[in-house]
Parts: sequence; structure tokens; C-alpha cells
Amino acid sequence: MTAESLPSVPPSHNTAEPSPQLAGPRVFWSNFDCEWDWAQWYGSQNQPQGGENRGRPRDRRPPPILQAAAEKTRLWRNQLAWCWLPLARAGDLIVGGEGGQKDRSPFREADLPADVWEGVGFVPRLPPHCGGRLVPWGWTDGARQLALQGGVAVTSPLPTVVAEVNSRCRRWEWEQQLGLALPGSCPIASLGELTRALLSLPDPEAGWVLKANFGMSGREAIRGRGLTVTEPQRRFVEQRLEATGPLV
Repeated sequence: MTAESLPSVPPSHNTAEPSPQLAGPRVFWSNFDCEWDWAQWYGSQNQPQGGENRGRPRDRRPPPILQAAAEKTRLWRNQLAWCWLPLARAGDLIVGGEGGQKDRSPFREADLPADVWEGVGFVPRLPPHCGGRLVPWGWTDGARQLALQGGVAVTSPLPTVVAEVNSRCRRWEWEQQLGLALPGSCPIASLGELTRALLSLPDPEAGWVLKANFGMSGREAIRGRGLTVTEPQRRFVEQRLEATGPLV
């Protein structure tokens, strides 16, 4: 598969001007699972529109595999909210997730001394009309809508830009152009391409990692060794190919 054949992110139709700055604190939104929103947006933009899909509106519901994965990571919005503290100042607000409780601060649960988070507020959901300026972990359509509903100022990049720079397939293309790609790395658009990639490994017993188009750190990845692809690994590949395009 060549770099030219990689799926491209379509041009944006978002022409809205950024909202003006509002008075108030910075509002840090702990959407640490933002890759699911990127994947959902990317998938909805790249649905085939020919054949039986011609003339149909795009299905913007998340594929079941993405929905199930996202539900498992929602709790991180509260559990990891303390990581904003090096950036936050007194008067700022940190928003966790819907599963949080106002009287159970993640700062206390992380056993952080009070003087570290003194003056920084934490709430499990964004209060209405709170004002301020949104600082999300990752820019998504959901972050923008949340901010507008809460009266929080938004100065966000276009969804196309966010999807472009966070797509592993696109990053692989840039790495190739800059001569920074790992030896043997390549995009995988089918199980057949995965088999050919494994057969090309210099060591038939070498370990390998295959990552979905969108993901963070070790999430949305499988690991294997040698030429064997197990049935769970096959299902992972097939589901991600359908939901978010080629893997790397």
C-alpha cells in the first residue's frame, strides 16, 4: 500500500468563527478518551457514499466496537483529573466526567497535599453559564458543543486538522517523508496485507505491534510474535478496519 493510497481526511465544511474570549477562569475538561471521538468523526466522514449508500445521510452513531471501548475509559476522566494541576492556577476549574461525585475529589484520592490544589475547583460536570475559556485534553466536536452549552469560550482548531494530525496513518506518511519511520513499519488495510507484512519480517520469530488509526499510548493496539495471527487478533483487525480505516 503506497502513501498516495492512504485515505485522506475530507475538507472541512466548518466555517464558524471562533467564539470571543469570555471573562472567567480556564476550564480544563478531562476528556482523556478523546481518541474515540476522533475515530467516530473520522469514520462518519469516510463512509462509502456510492452503491446502496448513495443519497443516504451519514450514520454518525459510533460503531459498536468504539462505543464499547469508550464506555470502559469514561472513568479515567475523574481518576486522572489531577494531571491538570501543574497547569492550573487558583480560580481555574477542572471538569471530570459524569460518573464523578463532587464530594470525592480526585485530588484527595490521589493523596495530593491540599496546598497543591488549593483554589482549583473540581466538578464532575460543567456548570451552566460558568464562563471562562475551555482547555480540553483533546479537541473534539463534543468538546466544542459542551463549551457552547456551558457558555465557555472556544478557540478550537478545525476537526479536519485534529483528525489529520492524530491519524496514525497520516503520521506514518509524514515519517516516511522525513526518513523517521521505524524499519518495517507500514499501513495495513486488510488481513492479506498483514500476512504479507509479517512474512517480510527479517526474523520470523520477531515480535510486532499493530495499532489502530486512532489511539493513545498502548490503547487500541495488539501485540504478536512471529507469523501467527490469532482469532481474537483477526477480529480486532477486522473491526478497526471497518470503524477507523487502516492500522499501522
